[in-house]
Amino acid sequence: MKTPEDLKGKSIGISRFGSVSDVAARELLKGLGLRPQEDVKILQVGGASERAAGFSRGVIAGFPSPPGNVNLIPGGLPHRVLADMADLKKPYPLPFICAVTTKSYLAKNRSVVKRVMMALIEASHYFKTNKEGAQKIVAKYLRGANKAYLDSSYDSTFKILERVPYTTREGMKIQLDDALKQAPGSKVTVDSLIDDSIVREIEKEGFIDRIYGRQ
Repeated sequence: MKTPEDLKGKSIGISRFGSVSDVAARELLKGLGLRPQEDVKILQVGGASERAAGFSRGVIAGFPSPPGNVNLIPGGLPHRVLADMADLKKPYPLPFICAVTTKSYLAKNRSVVKRVMMALIEASHYFKTNKEGAQKIVAKYLRGANKAYLDSSYDSTFKILERVPYTTREGMKIQLDDALKQAPGSKVTVDSLIDDSIVREIEKEGFIDRIYGRQ
């Protein structure tokens, strides 16, 4: 199997329907011009280890995986990365990394949340501008992180970390629309879930320009 087109008529594995892996798999297939469940079957297989086992036994032809995770499997797992969501001609702006809090906590502790966001922005800058240092930190805290994992996860994560971390409404809508299928009648909207006022405030104050040296 060398190209995404080779997946036609085969099956890929996810954890369960409605999960993040399910949404990611469906959107990735669409982005590749393949129809989920028509061109490519989607099977509920279980967690990462179950999906890897199913792949090694030939039960599934592939599975969505966080960047580099397949390289953490003991003994290795021969594989080929057929597609990276960050490399699609029309990348899906899914919120891969989110900072989440409640509206009540934000109202009472806005300065705390702002400092957390500033720390996350600074950490993202460090990650994007210091590959060796970032990999050393990951290796320190992630048991079993080998060079193949460190390199592949860094390269993929680099592509999705934004300089200014706004949550895209288009990406949230993709996930929310899928979630609402499980809760018909719900009145939750994308705008009710996103508050980017702190990021706007941080950007306006020039903090991000100072971190990046006005690049």
